[in-house]
Amino acid sequence: MAIFPAAVVARQDRLLGVVGVQGAQLLLYELFVEANQPLPPMGVKQWSAKLTPRQRQICASLPAPTPSRAVVLGVMRTAAAAFRREAQAVLGACDVPWPTDFDQAVRRHWQAELGWTGSADTS
Repeated sequence: MAIFPAAVVARQDRLLGVVGVQGAQLLLYELFVEANQPLPPMGVKQWSAKLTPRQRQICASLPAPTPSRAVVLGVMRTAAAAFRREAQAVLGACDVPWPTDFDQAVRRHWQAELGWTGSADTS
């Protein structure tokens, strides 16, 4: 998220924005897989089997990015909101405190660079 505004907004590198969105979506998937540990032995190609039905639905519902400014910004905002929401739930279930100071710094950065506020999709 730190480089995303500079790359996508300032440099207008929409393809890098697409890769950034895909990276955020992959981090969400990896968060879910780690939250589901231990998993039974399975091959690396068993991506869906490593997720609960709810987690699969969340991942499947994330929109695909395309290299246009409006789309890549909107899709990243959706992915970031999903990651934030689900990461808070995973940490809470493990009795790990949410990194509030870091979270607030990221949100200030989003607001300054992208105009994103604490609306419902990022709260």
